[in-house]
Amino acid sequence: MFEFVRTHNRWLQLLLLILILPSFVVFGIQGYSSMTSGGNATVATVDGQSITQAEWDGSHQQQVERVRRQMPNADPKFFDSPAARAETLDALVRERVLQVAATKLHLAVPDDRLQRLFVSDPQFATVRNADGSVNKDLLAAQGMSSEVFAARLRQDLAVQQVQGGITGSVLLPQAVAVQAMDALLQRREVRYQRFDAKDYLAKVNPSDAEIEAFYKAHEADFKAPEQASIEYVVLDLESLKQGITVPADDLQKYYTENASRYTAAEERRARHILIKADKDAAPDVKQKAKARAEALLAEARKNPAGFAEL
Repeated sequence: MFEFVRTHNRWLQLLLLILILPSFVVFGIQGYSSMTSGGNATVATVDGQSITQAEWDGSHQQQVERVRRQMPNADPKFFDSPAARAETLDALVRERVLQVAATKLHLAVPDDRLQRLFVSDPQFATVRNADGSVNKDLLAAQGMSSEVFAARLRQDLAVQQVQGGITGSVLLPQAVAVQAMDALLQRREVRYQRFDAKDYLAKVNPSDAEIEAFYKAHEADFKAPEQASIEYVVLDLESLKQGITVPADDLQKYYTENASRYTAAEERRARHILIKADKDAAPDVKQKAKARAEALLAEARKNPAGFAEL
């Protein structure tokens, strides 16, 4: 028996391969397909874009690593709890919503601003070399290339613009801010007893006059200081002219094409004294009128300022 096996070793190996290979193909491919389809399963959808199980798992793992770096003694069971994973998914959905909003608003971050932020922001000091370039080795240790890092940073800045447009439009009165800070920083010990308003509602029946009197006496309590959020751009003509050089031919052409904007219709102002003499009047009457007109002309030329009196 063993002699037969040793003699026909290659044939037996081929026979075993023929028997094993079909089952491996069937079950191996089925297992691989199950594994990949599970990773690509959609767990949430934002504006038609899917968030897959793999993205959720990756985001949760990154969140776990960040928390562990900040809290080394944290309980590992907390990270695997359904509540922790649900919080990660909620954060991923919020991030995707902001990214979609930034895309629809066509918000973009120029390369020069991206470089200035990377060089000046202290939070990037750990991944920044002395010459201001990115530390590619450190990024590679985190599974990122410099291109991926720049794309994520650009995306984060666009999202910040979306958030800034929302938070910047909220006007919080100073009185409300002070009250909130006082509640946050102060510490007090109190004892309280609950009084249910419905137990006293039937005993209270204020008239319209009493309500109006109370409002007028406490009118300031119902008002918030007027505020305005203003954004402006200063356009200095002198500064703008320094960077503009216009050839004389262009000026002449523009003036010719827009001459009507720089010209006005001719106007004249006239004052006159009428000496009435009918065309059918006697010659001596016409002569007297002419003499009178010449006399007035001589006086007007002699004293133009007294024309109105004439």
